[in-house]
Amino acid sequence: MSSNSRNYFVVILLMLAAILYLQTRSLGRIVPLRSPLKAFPLEIKTWRGAEVPIEDRVLNILGVEDYLNRAYREVDKGLVYLYIGYYQTQKQGDTIHSPKNCLPGSGWEPFDVGYENISLQGHPTIRVNSYLIEKGTAKQVVYYWYQSNGRVIASEYWGKIHLVMNAMTRNRTDGALVRVTAPISSSTESAKLFALKFIQDSFPLLDQFIPK
Repeated sequence: MSSNSRNYFVVILLMLAAILYLQTRSLGRIVPLRSPLKAFPLEIKTWRGAEVPIEDRVLNILGVEDYLNRAYREVDKGLVYLYIGYYQTQKQGDTIHSPKNCLPGSGWEPFDVGYENISLQGHPTIRVNSYLIEKGTAKQVVYYWYQSNGRVIASEYWGKIHLVMNAMTRNRTDGALVRVTAPISSSTESAKLFALKFIQDSFPLLDQFIPK
């Protein structure tokens, strides 16, 4: 068996163990946000935000305890969309909804999938998911990650494993999904740079809201 095959086999076993553990485990202690997400700044450096409502039926599906959904525009430039969904506790069947599943369900199809390493001032570099998606003639850049206990996690698999480890060692299953989306108008590269700039400007604020 090759090294890659062994690693894949180990990940599968860990995933199965995580699923089994979450099925038999209680929710863990409830961990509220440090501050409600509605207090997240509408003005971030050169960005100005506006609320984007989410339908009640969609919120019921998401099952979040708190959320933020906004459009942020930089003066005389394009805009980005910021979504944060927070879960005080999670268990199997009631966990964070992955954009990997939700985007196709909304009619958006990925045509390029990968990861992006983002340098941050005053913080370690973070690794996030990078998606290019399309619906008809519309195209968007999407960056998203899972954040809990001071960790930024891109991998769906390692997200589940950290969830179980936190449940076992800290009796906590709280976590957040953070997603930044930018419409592609002139070029893919400019949309990426625009979204990355917003992440660099806004990321340091997340620690004021998401528990460590």
